[in-house]
Amino acid sequence: MAKKVTVYQRSANWVLPKLDRPYAKWEQKLSDTLPFITRLYRSFLWAVGEYGVLPAITGNRFAKWVFTKIGLKAINKQISDPELRLKLIPDYDIGAKRILFSDHYYNALSQSNVELVTHEVESFVEQGIKCKGKAIDELDVIIYATGFKTNPFLLGMDVIAGNGKRIHDNWAGGAHAYLGMMTAGFPNFFMMFGPNTNLGHTSVILMFEAQADYIVEQILYLDKHGYQACSVKESVEEEYNVELHSRLATMSFNKVHNSWYKDGTKITNNWPSGTREYQRRLSKVDWSVYHLA
Repeated sequence: MAKKVTVYQRSANWVLPKLDRPYAKWEQKLSDTLPFITRLYRSFLWAVGEYGVLPAITGNRFAKWVFTKIGLKAINKQISDPELRLKLIPDYDIGAKRILFSDHYYNALSQSNVELVTHEVESFVEQGIKCKGKAIDELDVIIYATGFKTNPFLLGMDVIAGNGKRIHDNWAGGAHAYLGMMTAGFPNFFMMFGPNTNLGHTSVILMFEAQADYIVEQILYLDKHGYQACSVKESVEEEYNVELHSRLATMSFNKVHNSWYKDGTKITNNWPSGTREYQRRLSKVDWSVYHLA
């Protein structure tokens, strides 16, 4: 409804079709009558991410080519202006930053009252926004939608171990943990959605469910056997993170210098594989990797 909308783009994103639509009455009835159909459909959506998008992120050339083509096709189909097309094509591998899904974004940008600006924002001024190398854009309303801060982990919290060690001192070089849930020297400190448990290809709820089951198994075991404290061994955590980051180094996540997946040059947010591997690793607690007291 605005006379003019100006979108300031810091970097282009890969936007794939969401293929969203209302479900037909017969589909809803089928789902009610045969619930396994819905589960099968959800399994299909999971498989697209696990066996399609993930290989593109891990370096499979064919998968990367397929999803890059899908992204480019969406731009070419919905954007007729060749100059605008160039602004919307990312200069990095698909998956290096979060992949977005939308059926309407490109159509919205192609409207006659919308302008896409790729100049670096220099400052907010009384009249609106000043970009480098550009005159002031006079604006009535500014929507400040730059996302959220993901690093450092546990921002605003001060977790202190019994010996006085602080979690942010422990993570001075970037957050780390064993299985993303425990870090050495902080007994009984169980994390969910901790370091390196984020995903770039499917629902992270699958990770949360595995973590919840694992942590409950730990707590019940400690209670049953009368232990007061559980802490991962430092050597175990170090070995785990060496393996983790050697795998992450070859992935799309590591192909850009700046993204919310990283803390400096270290990828602290993302898991380097699929949900099935993570679920297998958390299917049973290996008590040999923990100090119990």
